[in-house]
Amino acid sequence: MADLAYWPVEVRRITAPTPGTRRVTFGAPGFEQFPKAGPDQYFKLFMPLAGQTEPRLPDPVEGGDVRSWYVSYLSMPDELRPPMRTFTVRHHRADHQEIDVDFVVHDDGAAQRWLRTVEPGDKVTLLGANSLYHPPAGTEWQLLIGDETAVPAISAIVEQLPPGTRAVVIADVPDAGEELKWDTEGDVDTTWLHRGSLLDAVRAATLPQGQCYAWVAGEASMVRDVRRHLVGDRAFPKNTITFTGYWRVGRTEEQVSRDAVETGTRDEDD
Repeated sequence: MADLAYWPVEVRRITAPTPGTRRVTFGAPGFEQFPKAGPDQYFKLFMPLAGQTEPRLPDPVEGGDVRSWYVSYLSMPDELRPPMRTFTVRHHRADHQEIDVDFVVHDDGAAQRWLRTVEPGDKVTLLGANSLYHPPAGTEWQLLIGDETAVPAISAIVEQLPPGTRAVVIADVPDAGEELKWDTEGDVDTTWLHRGSLLDAVRAATLPQGQCYAWVAGEASMVRDVRRHLVGDRAFPKNTITFTGYWRVGRTEEQVSRDAVETGTRDEDD
């Protein structure tokens, strides 16, 4: 979260690309300045509490001190602190001053409660933007692995691949209705699982030879185990793997953030 600027926006459209996702288009005058950090670009989304028309937030922190900002946010009283979740930019149309964000529909949580009632014109605030995707020089092919929460980022990466770039995608979604077809100039081989084991699928995969860049995201324990397999069993150098736990079973983002602030540790296994 290198960029700590707030971006007040409003909902412009809500569509359903698949039965299990909702695409919300956000925009605002001046939003063409929203940074393009990279294809897996992510940001913090703040939603208003009940009875509010827009979220209340702590003042921005000078110098981009992320920890100080988190401390200020987490110190807000519960009745004032807006729910915060991290999402990926699916499409970025600077000329239209808007972005698309794909939400996975599931049972509960702050974002799900907001999503069930959201309408065009509703106001939210974005914070940041940052990107983790960074293939090293000399990369010959890419391995993209994730559950359904990572599919928006994988989709954006695949659709921005340079012509002829070879990539292997292994993605886990609830069923065939959530599989996607991408408009890409890359040479992409995709395996879709339907509530399968990503670790088992990666272990069983016959992968190309040559220098690989791996990008792994989704549930934190899956990410940890897949990375350990790539490093320990397939001898991938650690600096050729980008990995991030998007979520943890039984833990909200606020809880994970509070733990990280208190312990000074990151949320993934290193």
